[in-house]
Amino acid sequence: MFTVMKREIGSFFKSYRGYAFMAIFIVIFSIFQLIYHGHDVDEINLVKAEGGYPFYTLEQTLELLPLAIAAAIPMLTYDIFYEERIGGAGNLLRSLPLSAKGIFVGKYLACEILFVIVYAVINLVMWLLGFYRNIEAVKTIISILSYILVFNALLAINMFVAAVCKRKFVALGVSYGVCAVLVVLFVVGSKNTGAVAKICSFLSVIGSFTPSLYGVLDLTALTLQITLCGLFAYLAYVYFKRDIIL
Repeated sequence: MFTVMKREIGSFFKSYRGYAFMAIFIVIFSIFQLIYHGHDVDEINLVKAEGGYPFYTLEQTLELLPLAIAAAIPMLTYDIFYEERIGGAGNLLRSLPLSAKGIFVGKYLACEILFVIVYAVINLVMWLLGFYRNIEAVKTIISILSYILVFNALLAINMFVAAVCKRKFVALGVSYGVCAVLVVLFVVGSKNTGAVAKICSFLSVIGSFTPSLYGVLDLTALTLQITLCGLFAYLAYVYFKRDIIL
């Protein structure tokens, strides 16, 4: 498992996949930040002129992170199982003391570690700006934990797509299609009110992140995130195991 994990992490930095994931994540997040805070320029200048510091809340920064990860994660997963499917790779794997479960978990953990690296960069930026932000410890911890669960749910869903689709570029297109649907559901849920809006917000994994921004540990959202992660990770493993016939 750890051998596969190390090899997969190395492959992220030997090909464009890892760099594309990190670039898309950071660039999209930065663009969202500029758009979100751009209208506050006059207010910020006024506050500075009066000898104060501009004030942003942690919620304003973290609210956009799930959208950035939805835009980036398909690049990380679309060909994650491709090598095991090409000619000869399956026979080589069968000759090694590796189980299908070990290979799958190793790949999953490799994606998790790369995400932690990128997420650490984002948190470093927020920490560097922290001298003028109102950061509350409880909200921060709950938000970070919830965001990690959202990432894992999206990772499991996209790994399932990669396991089902035999062609990697088909998997890439389907993955972006799924993420686009989730983003649309999130936007509909956040811009409207009523039962339909609540359903859309609930069904979008991204929308389940919102309560944690205000320090609310939503057990329903937590259950949804864990359930989706467990379900799609298991289904992805089943399809992966069937393909390599270990």
